[in-house]
Amino acid sequence: MHIDELKDNVRQEISTLRADLRDLKRCQLQYFTLSLTGTGAILGLAAILGNDFKGLALLAPLAIILPNWAIFFDKATTITRIVGYQRILEKQACADKLIYKYLGYENALAEFRIHEKKVWDVVREEMKSRRVRFRDVFLLRTRHRFWMINWYTFAILSLICCVGAYTVLGNSDVTLSLPFGIQLTAPERTMWAGSSFVILGICATYTLHLIVALTRGGLSYEACTRKWQRILELDKPMPNDII
Repeated sequence: MHIDELKDNVRQEISTLRADLRDLKRCQLQYFTLSLTGTGAILGLAAILGNDFKGLALLAPLAIILPNWAIFFDKATTITRIVGYQRILEKQACADKLIYKYLGYENALAEFRIHEKKVWDVVREEMKSRRVRFRDVFLLRTRHRFWMINWYTFAILSLICCVGAYTVLGNSDVTLSLPFGIQLTAPERTMWAGSSFVILGICATYTLHLIVALTRGGLSYEACTRKWQRILELDKPMPNDII
């Protein structure tokens, strides 16, 4: 393929990827907004219900918050991967010669998924001196503070629901029938609020792990760019040759 024809294809794909990034960020905003408005609406309804239903109603927003929380940060991993690939395309568009293999995004993504782990073993060593401290992530001292701000917001909304339900629910025993004839009996406060705290902890830990990877690990913008570079750059060894 002639270099000018390649550049035209690259510029066209950059435009397509930018549109995809806008859609992904808009999708993130919708998930975040839905969590806020949905939680507010359900909690407002719970406030006017009787005590018999108020406890479970306070837990209802978790059905919105927790999936949106996980999906929000899953979308973030897709964004950083696309941005890393787009940086490679922009370098190629400005170059006077072929420096990267051009496969098209879907074919390049297939290569990325095959070789990502082995390439990351090399890139991790290159990035050791540039890694952000774990404490700085919590204290919003990183450039991408909005990820941690969103994490805090999801966590606070979830805690409000769990703590509110825990204070409203009583200690009367509840029996829950499980498959295979198993019956579980526990105080309703433990049964519903306690189990919600456990699920909240799992979701919080999972998304926090993603944030750490997005800010200082293999899912960061810099790491994704370097991985793409290792996989697609012509004058670098192929991933199968990396020791």
